[in-house]
Amino acid sequence: MVAGFPRAAFSAIFPVMTDPKSGSAGSTAREDEPPAAPLTPEEQAREQASAQQRKQAGYLTLLGTLGGIAVLPYMFVLQADKIAETIQKAGASLPGIVTVMVAQTAIQVLLGTLLGLWAARKVGLSAPVTQALSEGQPAWPVIRRFALAAVLWGIALGVVTCVLDALVFVPRLPVLQQLGRDALAKHSVWRAALSCFYGAFTEEILMRLFLLSLTAVGLQALLPKASRDAMPRQVILLGAALVAAVMFGIGHLPAMSALTKLTPLLVGRTVAVNGLAGLGFGFLFTRYGLEAAMLAHLCTDGILHLVVPALYQAGLLSA
Repeated sequence: MVAGFPRAAFSAIFPVMTDPKSGSAGSTAREDEPPAAPLTPEEQAREQASAQQRKQAGYLTLLGTLGGIAVLPYMFVLQADKIAETIQKAGASLPGIVTVMVAQTAIQVLLGTLLGLWAARKVGLSAPVTQALSEGQPAWPVIRRFALAAVLWGIALGVVTCVLDALVFVPRLPVLQQLGRDALAKHSVWRAALSCFYGAFTEEILMRLFLLSLTAVGLQALLPKASRDAMPRQVILLGAALVAAVMFGIGHLPAMSALTKLTPLLVGRTVAVNGLAGLGFGFLFTRYGLEAAMLAHLCTDGILHLVVPALYQAGLLSA
């Protein structure tokens, strides 16, 4: 028996086979061999835990892939010229490009989920909602533990981002004002709403579950044992959250460069505002679990991509 491979799954893949001597259906084992010993309680517990972990990984991979699909309509409008140029140069079709992009996202999310869950368990982090679902438990009792805090954090981070832009960066970066007008001219509520799920699901899996957790494992491994034992766990997680937040900010630079030429100040602004939000999401992940960060990210993007454009279109804000 392969270690960690459920007997039920093994039997499903390799069903009853024909005995070559008798020609009748029967067990593949020799008649003079003793029957396989039943699993011990410890083995049963390990196989059950392994099955639940695979199911949780499946849930998260599905969410991350759906997030990658959801952002495509928004991205195709925002970067229509660049995509058309790519299609013309490569001689590819739009369905072909979509297929490749979805496949790439699915592979990235799958690898990020598997490695992220492994690393998260090493440092005491979790994704409690999908864990409950994988164990056959209801999700709502878990969600209500963090729902209010995550929503408030998400709204606050969205508002702080807008205030920083309005008071600090827009006066020094007129290009942001022009980008805002261009975005408003192309704004579509349904596209913007769908794009929010990319940040909430896909980015949180890759940046918090994968990168933050793996960074925390790396920091633990780099520290001498004496320092590691003496250092509070939260200090290591804070360091990992800072690294993930900076990388989250840097990760937004390619999208910005597709819209306009990058300058040092624009780079600093992009990393700063996104890094600040990423730090907030990282705190929620370390405090409540991955889904709290997902919910907060969803609320932040809702403020930035839905509420703020609505206020501009209503004339309550001026570009």
